[in-house]
Amino acid sequence: MVVFAVGGDFTAPWSHTGVWTEEEYLKLPSDGPKVELVGGSLLVSPAPGKPHQRIVRRLATLMESAGLPDLVTETEINVRIAEDVILIPDIVVTSETDDKVIVHDAAHVRMVVEVRSPSNQGQKWIKKYALYAQAGIPWFMVVEMDDERHLTMILQRLEGGTYVEAARARCGEKLKLPDPFPGIDPADLLRPLL
Repeated sequence: MVVFAVGGDFTAPWSHTGVWTEEEYLKLPSDGPKVELVGGSLLVSPAPGKPHQRIVRRLATLMESAGLPDLVTETEINVRIAEDVILIPDIVVTSETDDKVIVHDAAHVRMVVEVRSPSNQGQKWIKKYALYAQAGIPWFMVVEMDDERHLTMILQRLEGGTYVEAARARCGEKLKLPDPFPGIDPADLLRPLL
């Protein structure tokens, strides 16, 4: 067995009493599990499995291929939804192009994408769905993967403070995305990129 000695106390940033503020949250280590701030509490998720990561990477690449000069497609960046609420969507399309920004304001976000797989279901989805809507993010896409790795992509548009389904596609069908993004067949997310 090989043991690596690492200097420093890595438990100190996690020692905390009471509610978390954004300032305290931003002092947490950036490596490790996915940690989101929701109303003074931390929502901690383990790293997703390889199929989830592959889908996120491929979808972001396909969306980025639209080559929009005033929008960027990023994976897992901090988005300020409200005071002391920072979420980390799987994919974010934003007009904020400054690489020095650590927390992106929801006012600049045009679309968020979340990939749901059998291993990451639960109540957090209901809460995140509502928070994205409250923040006024115009588009929310969900990519659902079932136990057999079949994909369904659901595009939702914000209307009257809630999301309504605008389009849906399964493997073999094209999902029509808002202009100028290309249509995407969910099956393309399962194929190797060349």
